[in-house]
Amino acid sequence: GGGGECVWGQQAAGVLKRGRNGCREARVSTRSGCGEGRAVPLVTAVEMGLLPDRAKVLPPPGIVNRNSVWFGLMGWTTAVMQNGVMRRPALTAGVHRQLLYVTVGWFLGYYLTKVENYKTAKLDQEMMEYIRHHPDNFPEKEKKTYAEILEDFHPIR
Repeated sequence: GGGGECVWGQQAAGVLKRGRNGCREARVSTRSGCGEGRAVPLVTAVEMGLLPDRAKVLPPPGIVNRNSVWFGLMGWTTAVMQNGVMRRPALTAGVHRQLLYVTVGWFLGYYLTKVENYKTAKLDQEMMEYIRHHPDNFPEKEKKTYAEILEDFHPIR
């Protein structure tokens, strides 16, 4: 774009270097529309993660949920099976390792639940936005009462 304004979404054609605050920056050429020598912070995997900042608006899932329980159980099973493979007493050896695996599995399940909730909320938002922009495809049905739907009731005595 012209006018020296930076347009997000265009690729930065430049050289990577560390900025003053330690984050990676790119020295961008004028082809990207951001001006010569202007520092543009790059999005790293740590900043982006699996959940964007918009996911922080959603309410947190419960600590005990199906994914946490499942992954915690899988962590414990992994530790017990590892004991069996190493010919150690399956349930009594390496209890600290069993607790570690359960904890790691539990938090993995919790995080995956957050990802799942974000993806379903995003899908719901996109569907509602589509419905809002295309009202002619989704006409409102006339509302009926239960008396119109159900048959008359005549008890047989």
